[in-house]
Amino acid sequence: MKKKITRASTAYDELESKGVSVWFSEKDVALGSPLMREIDKGLIKSRVVIVLVTPLFLKRIAGAGITDKELSSLLARDLLIPIVHNTTY
Repeated sequence: MKKKITRASTAYDELESKGVSVWFSEKDVALGSPLMREIDKGLIKSRVVIVLVTPLFLKRIAGAGITDKELSSLLARDLLIPIVHNTTY
């Protein structure tokens, strides 16, 4: 099975290659682990969080699922660095 390369995973790889410590759910959450608990652990350890704001991200926010909960957590702690891609205000 071939791994799908995403913009997020490309950014992850680039940051890691520069020596930046990065938590990324696609790489750091083991199969079968409780996703929300692992996300919460990752957020607690973070000093800043980069969020790629894309059309898909905005659709997921509207769905009030995991993405919405993550965003609420980030906004409450003032950790968010948004990167807007293919999205207008």
